[in-house]
Amino acid sequence: MRQLGIVAGLLCLLAGAPRSAADTVETHSGITLELPGLSSRSIEHEQVKGAWTGTIGASDVHVELRVFSGERFRFFQPGAVTRMLAANRAEREGGFRFATRELVDGPFGAEPFASVCSGPIEGGSVLTFGGLLDGKSSYSIVIEARPALSDADRKVAIAMVKNGIEVVCNPVDPRWTEKEAQARWNAAVRDEATRKGLRKVRRTKHYIIFTNSSGGALFAKKMEQYYKTIQKTFPFAERKARRLMPVFLLRTREEYVKFTVHNARMNMAQAAATKGHAFLDYYATYYESPNDPVHIHEATHQIFKNRLHLDGGGSWFQEGVAEYMSTRRSARKAWARRAARDDKHVGFRDFVTIRTLIANPYTDGKSAYLQAASLIDFLRDGKWQRDKFPAFLEEIGTLRRADADAIEAKLKAIYGTELQGLEEAWQKHWKR
Repeated sequence: MRQLGIVAGLLCLLAGAPRSAADTVETHSGITLELPGLSSRSIEHEQVKGAWTGTIGASDVHVELRVFSGERFRFFQPGAVTRMLAANRAEREGGFRFATRELVDGPFGAEPFASVCSGPIEGGSVLTFGGLLDGKSSYSIVIEARPALSDADRKVAIAMVKNGIEVVCNPVDPRWTEKEAQARWNAAVRDEATRKGLRKVRRTKHYIIFTNSSGGALFAKKMEQYYKTIQKTFPFAERKARRLMPVFLLRTREEYVKFTVHNARMNMAQAAATKGHAFLDYYATYYESPNDPVHIHEATHQIFKNRLHLDGGGSWFQEGVAEYMSTRRSARKAWARRAARDDKHVGFRDFVTIRTLIANPYTDGKSAYLQAASLIDFLRDGKWQRDKFPAFLEEIGTLRRADADAIEAKLKAIYGTELQGLEEAWQKHWKR
């Protein structure tokens, strides 16, 4: 493993404080972290490479540096690091979520930005930085503060890390090198005959297309059209130096099924029941028709996870936004009007707890998907508090999946109503 180096100066408003031997920790990972003015603590944990205590403003802080092995954790972007940390904390403490999330530019590692998130904890606040090291390993710097950092001190802490951190490693190429592209294809495709059939890798503005099909050029063009449509519907800012998102376009259905079993934790029957899937950072499908609605559906999943960083809420939320993009409004309207008129839909309190819409105990998969899409349609395009929709996306999309109590609390904060009230407003809208 090549040597990496991190030099981080968290000055704690004590510029010029003398350094001591405890300020610097060097590990087998090649990481160096300097914290002038803070006291070193010993923590026995394989991931923790250093821990310190001190103060920032009026808050006592505990700082922890962790390194995550690429062999155990498959992180393809800094945001995945902070999402994991949020999920772990929510599991321990219940209901935790970050209140703020942003990407901060700087020399933070293999990618030139870090995911910076903050949120409330009991008696204080937590500020977390996530970054990539060598494209496989990753790291986090977590600052727990009690009492909570003020807004001003939070900005100071972010500036301290941004100005003080240096990660010495080879940066990743946002457009992927030919060597990286070939390695990714080889790792993803187990079947030797398929692996040898890789055609020229195609790069667009936002995607890298791996394919053994002759339809790669047309498909790449369609994916860019889908990207533009999704971004217009659910706006998000572009950022320089973002890695192209991988798309695997297999030539035949049989090749796709083998690929899916190898990469996506599905068995043969599950894989055969799909035409495409978005998983981790990639989208995979097989060449049939570039106009098939499955492509914009799965592209929505890929973008929500890898650009919007909204992969929570539950199946109803995730499939709702994707099905909204892949169905005609006439189909959503026809189904929702019948369901609302005849009261033949899943009650919202049960609906948001369904783990997988395609296989749920309440109704057939098609109806469940249309119910989810009709809810997004109602909230985005209807007249009922339409201006609150961006907040709905941001708040619900970062919640732990299928947590009805948390979802209900957020709906009440955003719309002033609970799930029952939302269901009644949805029915009233579609009965018209």
